[in-house]
Amino acid sequence: MNCLLLKFKYFSNPIQSITNVNFSLAEKAFIKISIFDMKGNENAVLSEKHFPKGNHQLSWDASTFPNGIYFCKFELEKQTLTRKIIISK
Repeated sequence: MNCLLLKFKYFSNPIQSITNVNFSLAEKAFIKISIFDMKGNENAVLSEKHFPKGNHQLSWDASTFPNGIYFCKFELEKQTLTRKIIISK
């Protein structure tokens, strides 16, 4: 299996309001980027579209979310990657 998602990181963690999600793709791909809570509920969809090859950045405004642990999930055609995000205001 080819690895389409080369890099994935966000700043900062824990976050207080807005964080940037950065990622790099080896080739163009359809990606769904979503936020889940500890119970597995999808709380937000940051993006659901095709991205070209290269570096990308999205901003997520978490100011309306309560403190807690969340997960940012990248879903590509043949790859899924999840990272923990902590909101602490």
